[in-house]
Amino acid sequence: MMSKISSIRRKKMIYFIFSKSFHSIFKVFSTYNIDRNIVSILNLNKMNFTGIVAIR
Repeated sequence: MMSKISSIRRKKMIYFIFSKSFHSIFKVFSTYNIDRNIVSILNLNKMNFTGIVAIR
């Protein structure tokens, strides 16, 4: 039971770090005034991290 709780906590931490890093990348995109369509597509494909890096 204890290991289950710790694994859930770890997953939450990973997700938190991921969302933070994605938000910083998203800020960079918005400052460069990239087309709104591209930004919305990136927002939809949050899990496609390699795609975001490739576009940068």
